[in-house]
Amino acid sequence: MTSAKQSWPILPRAPITEALIDIRVQLPADVGIETFAQLHDDVREGYPTRDERRSAQAAFHVDPNQGVQMDTTPPNIDGYIFRSDDGTQVFQARLDGFTFSRLHPYESWQQLRDEAERLWCIYERHAKPVSITRLALRYINRIRIPLPAGELKQWLLTAPDIAPSLPQSLEGYFMQLVIPFEEHGVRAIVNQTIEAAQDEVLPLILDIDAFKDVGWRDARNLWNELEILRDVKNRVFFGTITQETEALFK
Repeated sequence: MTSAKQSWPILPRAPITEALIDIRVQLPADVGIETFAQLHDDVREGYPTRDERRSAQAAFHVDPNQGVQMDTTPPNIDGYIFRSDDGTQVFQARLDGFTFSRLHPYESWQQLRDEAERLWCIYERHAKPVSITRLALRYINRIRIPLPAGELKQWLLTAPDIAPSLPQSLEGYFMQLVIPFEEHGVRAIVNQTIEAAQDEVLPLILDIDAFKDVGWRDARNLWNELEILRDVKNRVFFGTITQETEALFK
């Protein structure tokens, strides 16, 4: 079993474009959207901008005469999005949970964790969740591979294999893996894709979402479990890139 206290390399030029902590909850029946409008008073100094967050639902059914039909409901406000002045930090307070995002430039894990914990305490005080159902840590990396890029295996240890009878070049791809880490009860969804080449580089997206479904009545284990999710995320990241790729971030 890998320890959650394992140390990982510090990358001065980490390719992180967004890092987020997401906590899904069940709220008491009497908590409504107005709760999160009031919450803004407690975060206004650091997050002056408030926007409505809307969600819609769609359902499909088969009509014998018209084929597959889709029914949609009008979007409803299910929370608010609060943004810092410079737009690098985003806090969501929703009826189904809480999300804190740090956008580029990423600072550190400690900064991400501490600010998320501060904001969670405010969310928890207002919303009074009756249970926590899911915990997730997601990092989206944009790796700038210098051209000519050569083979993907030069940069990634996990990459698509093309059948030998086919041309051995790619203009685009999307690959998704779901990897269980059974010793922690955690799964990692790993998405890879490439964007169009620009400025003599090939942007490669490595999106890692480590999550755990839980049934907690309180948050006492929350921040320790986040450290485990971070360890899983790092195991995926450093286990996926090659030494040549890692050298790009130093």
